Amino acid sequence: MRSTLEFLSELRVAGVMLSLEGESLKCSAPKGVLTAELCEELTGRKQEILSFLRISREAARSGSAGIPRVDRTRALPLSFSQQRLWFLHQLDAENPAYNMAAALQLTGPLHEAVLEDSLSGIVRRHEALRTCFAQKDGVPYAVIDDGPAWRMERIDLRHIPFELQEEEMLEAATRIGKRPFDLKTGPLFRAALLTLAPESHVLVLVMHHIISDGWSMGVFVQEFTELYRAGMEQREAALPPLPVQYADYAEWHRRWLEGGEVERQLVYWKAQLAGSPAVVQFPADHPRPRHETSDGHRVRMVLPAERMAELERFGQREGVTLFMVMLAAFKTLLYRYTGQTDVVVGSPSANRSRSEFHGLIGFFVNNLVLRTGFEGNPSFRDLLGRVREMTLQAYDHQEVPFERLVQALRPERDLNHAPLFQTMFSFQNFPLEDLELSGLTIRLIEMDFGTARYDLTVEAWPRHGELHIDFEYNTHLYDRETMEQLQRHFRSVLSAVVADPLQTVNEIPLLSTEERRQLLEEWNGTLEPEDEALCFHQHFERQAQRTPDCMAVVAGTEALTYAELNERANRVAQGLRAAGAGPESLVALYAERSAHLLAGLLGILKSGAAYLPLDPVYPKQRIAQILEDAKPRVVLTQNSLGAQLPEHDGRVLTLEEIFAPAESGALPNLESGVTANDPAYVIFTSGSTGRPKGVQIPHSALMNFLKSMRREPGFTEHDVLLAVTTISFDIAGLELYLPLLAGGQVHIALEPGNAERLMADMRHSAATVMQATPATWQLLLAAGWEGDRRLKVLCGGEALEAGLAQKLIERVRSVWNMYGPTETTIWSSVLELREIHDGRVPLGPPIRNTSFFVLDARREPVPAGVAGELLIGGEGLAHGYLHRPELTAEKFVPHPFSDVPGARLYRTGDLVRRRRDGTLEFSGRLDHQVKLRGYRIEPGEIEAALRRQPGIGDAVVLLRDADGDRQLVAYLAAGQKPQRPSVAALRAALRQELPEYMVPAKFVFLSEFPRTPNGKLDRAALPAPEESGQTAERAILPPRTAMQRSIARVFCELLKIDRVSIDDNLFDLGAHSLLIVQAHERLKREIDPELSLVSFFQYPTIGALAGFLERQQKTTTVSGGMA
Repeated sequence: MRSTLEFLSELRVAGVMLSLEGESLKCSAPKGVLTAELCEELTGRKQEILSFLRISREAARSGSAGIPRVDRTRALPLSFSQQRLWFLHQLDAENPAYNMAAALQLTGPLHEAVLEDSLSGIVRRHEALRTCFAQKDGVPYAVIDDGPAWRMERIDLRHIPFELQEEEMLEAATRIGKRPFDLKTGPLFRAALLTLAPESHVLVLVMHHIISDGWSMGVFVQEFTELYRAGMEQREAALPPLPVQYADYAEWHRRWLEGGEVERQLVYWKAQLAGSPAVVQFPADHPRPRHETSDGHRVRMVLPAERMAELERFGQREGVTLFMVMLAAFKTLLYRYTGQTDVVVGSPSANRSRSEFHGLIGFFVNNLVLRTGFEGNPSFRDLLGRVREMTLQAYDHQEVPFERLVQALRPERDLNHAPLFQTMFSFQNFPLEDLELSGLTIRLIEMDFGTARYDLTVEAWPRHGELHIDFEYNTHLYDRETMEQLQRHFRSVLSAVVADPLQTVNEIPLLSTEERRQLLEEWNGTLEPEDEALCFHQHFERQAQRTPDCMAVVAGTEALTYAELNERANRVAQGLRAAGAGPESLVALYAERSAHLLAGLLGILKSGAAYLPLDPVYPKQRIAQILEDAKPRVVLTQNSLGAQLPEHDGRVLTLEEIFAPAESGALPNLESGVTANDPAYVIFTSGSTGRPKGVQIPHSALMNFLKSMRREPGFTEHDVLLAVTTISFDIAGLELYLPLLAGGQVHIALEPGNAERLMADMRHSAATVMQATPATWQLLLAAGWEGDRRLKVLCGGEALEAGLAQKLIERVRSVWNMYGPTETTIWSSVLELREIHDGRVPLGPPIRNTSFFVLDARREPVPAGVAGELLIGGEGLAHGYLHRPELTAEKFVPHPFSDVPGARLYRTGDLVRRRRDGTLEFSGRLDHQVKLRGYRIEPGEIEAALRRQPGIGDAVVLLRDADGDRQLVAYLAAGQKPQRPSVAALRAALRQELPEYMVPAKFVFLSEFPRTPNGKLDRAALPAPEESGQTAERAILPPRTAMQRSIARVFCELLKIDRVSIDDNLFDLGAHSLLIVQAHERLKREIDPELSLVSFFQYPTIGALAGFLERQQKTTTVSGGMA
């Protein structure tokens, strides 16, 4: 059985207020909350509740006999909640986000004078509605206005044609609702009466949140109802006198909290929110702006009366309130959309713990930070228990003002999002019903005033027996379609959990049948049956017959026609056959870039063998490792490279041997006996265990890819492609084979890493198509390449940055973003980029006979917009990993959505999300694998090599971004300097094992690695290389310039500290919002009257702020001198 305190806390969450009136128990509750079951429990526990309240009353009397009336002649302090809103107003006085606006439809005979008198009566009755706010030295105080009588604004719309009246009314109401308030002059409550017809009016009510809250709106409606009726009946209104006013509460609440209550309750909050995530938000449609914005819209969903009653009964069975059911369901939706097991949302608490406050208009509400863990995939019933316990504890500690909580926890402050939480969930218990007053019907109009206080606020309230739920969202982050999708999925969650509360949170279905069909079928409609199962070399042979004298390949001074290239490839095939190579065998090709390189590749394919490309620039140790793993039957090389080859078991054959005999006549094409299902090549990629892995690609996959590429991005017999990629990188297959399939030309760049030579090759070859990694395109632009309007650019191998994409779009004929892992054959998607939106570069749809599935950990499809792992199916899949059956089984998994026996999907490890048009956005990696300059790198392979070095205890490798330059950084746990290896020695050792692109650019030595509380490596806490030189006892950098000294003096005085470092974060030192305002006022007087409050957030250290002000002064001086 719940304790008395737990029971009372639940009642308070539901809006039920219990108090002592003499020795009797008084109960006030919103309509519909006191169910028969709840009334029965209240009756049964009445005596224990009375006893509990008497004890509480005596305790309160011993500490504070009552709430004294404050002297109105002195400066009146703000409550902590008001102080927070006042500070936000100083940041942006024109922001209407904290305007509380409502529009009421008045139908029937209206007595305007009685209406205005009723509203004036509420203003006279509540000081909060007559309050404005002044400041002195950055400290705000309240001013109560007893001056001229309040007046209602009147707007006559009767002259507007009937068919246009509603549109004009909505526009006028929105303008009134969004008009900013001036906190200094007031009034902070306005009302406007819009007249549409003699018996048709709209009343727009607007209050600034600093003087009101949601509960206050209920008080306002109750008092207005009585005042209007009394006015119509010409009698005194039956309203009891107010025991206190808001100013009395603000003073009392401050004193009560300062008496030690804040510190007591903060113990709970510090423990509850320790290590909580800084940002928890639904995936956004647009990048977060640099500054938090308040432009918004709202979308409403309505749960019918039957569903609301069903949810209430469900809550009663589970022993929780309707609010807790809705909150748990909403948090489940947030968890499923984000994948974060630590979910934090905000929720308003009425914070009216004493009966004196129940009938008062004012800003009492406090934001509670509600944190719930989803670890262990709990059932919804178990989750409800977690939410119930967390909610009750939060309400038992609800007195800590949100501003004080932020000040105590000191989260990282950022102008682009709210601290501690960004998503709000609110449940209003008072029902918004229509009113009937002396023949006048009053109905709430559904209005969208175009503002949003948070990223997303979900507000639910009962009306006409239904449950109305508004999603108010920031339009700089979200689109309306996303909100509508969220609402559909919220309905799905609510339906599912009521039907089966024992299902786990991961099992709760979100998708409708139609959504599932679109994700699995519609966006995968790429099926194209093959007309004949020919291999690439067979297609090439046909092309050589059709155009024997056309130029096929150029490399430096070498040039071969199709017939010549085919003849040389036949020589290679014959030589390999004689050396024992053929179907089901592997031939390694270890050769430099030349036309004969291409002949060698074609010859291996013609022999029936699969080729293994080896780049001579790779370290000898890595080549040895690959040869040992692959065990090729033959190694095809050149005389000049033979001595570099490490020992191996295969036979060595050189191209010079093959081409030396002067044969008379062309050799015929061989009948290789190879099938489309046989391997065409094996490419070795970086392995996470330190061991490279070989990917086996069949002929059918290669041909499916090439046919798709011939159509899109497109290649014809008139095109020329400049090949720049090493053959050890699988994307070289497009550069070398696509031109030959289409009857075009391939020019092989001999020094692709040299920007000047590469630009010369681009000019001399007259290339119309070129494929390269983003790093290569960036290299060309940095070297002064101006572009070529004839050139089709293919860009892939790593994520394409938006800025680079835009530069390329402006300089060439077309830009194509290419994506795909080696295991699904070179590229699996292509997309032409015509313009870049929101700084994001999307991935295209799947190519022919390829399917994309974005799945969660259970291999179920995730909704559009939600990140999941990309699994790829179709004709492009590799056979698997050479000699690695366990790894093959791990990465190539059974296809859960296919009826074809043996169908598989490849797990890419890439996190992506679907856009609403079906294209994809790359979001990151499930593991720590990275791509750099087009190379896929497993940091684990580098880490393994580092750990083998003497003096290195442990190693972690990250890809870090420093001013747009992406580079590998190695973090090393090592001993003291004398025992540590030098950076030069480490680089030299790594170059013996790893290719150059896998050697880290920077090395950071640490005594130990940072760990999370559960002992795991905390990668996020690893310092940036430039920070790593700091010792634990960081040296204080004293102010050096006059500007720095002036700013430091102000903050030392306000923070009451002796000294400050110019690189200290002011908020970390304890600067809260009010102190920042005080510093702002002083620095405006002493240094720059134009200094904005926002600057303290943009430049949060003394050094940064001083630098900004010094630049401002120089700009002002120069401008003044030019005037």
